[in-house]
Amino acid sequence: IALELLTGLRKREVLGLRWEDVHLDEPDGKEHFKFIKSKQQEAMGVPITGPMKGIFERRLEDRKNDYVFSSPKKVNAPIDNERGAMDTLNKLMPTLKSAPKIGSQVLRKTFATAAYSLGYSLEQIGLFTGHTSAIANTKVATQAYVTRQAESHRSGFETINFALMGDVPDEFYLQAIPQDEADDFDEYMEEDGN
Repeated sequence: IALELLTGLRKREVLGLRWEDVHLDEPDGKEHFKFIKSKQQEAMGVPITGPMKGIFERRLEDRKNDYVFSSPKKVNAPIDNERGAMDTLNKLMPTLKSAPKIGSQVLRKTFATAAYSLGYSLEQIGLFTGHTSAIANTKVATQAYVTRQAESHRSGFETINFALMGDVPDEFYLQAIPQDEADDFDEYMEEDGN
């Protein structure tokens, strides 16, 4: 759940992460992971920020198979759904008003809303969340491309991650999205069921 919030990725993109695509020991702090975008079937690189790294390290200590989030019921398979965890989270937060039920879409939208509030454009948010294609021919994305892509987004992910954790840098000010822009933003995030 925390990794969904910190990346803005779709549930199946996070749950399907394989250890072979997680690079925790890259030189010069260039840790990142690769996944295949579920809608476009294209490779994408995401930087591993400080808050994310702790999640990956804890999962690595408990590694059972090829998947970061391994199924407790199936051999060498990922968890197929985090519904039980979401149910528990919702029981812990029964008085939410603007999001009466937390689910993967709420986490994805929270990431995007924080990014938008920090001044990132819809195009940048689309690139961060895998909503749009970053290059014309990503079907042949090499590991070098994936690494460069993750690095080009590192600053944005770090800023957004720390803002989501309540540590907003001095140069940024979280503020409400004006209603006319909020309507455009909601339409953008709901496009194709995102």
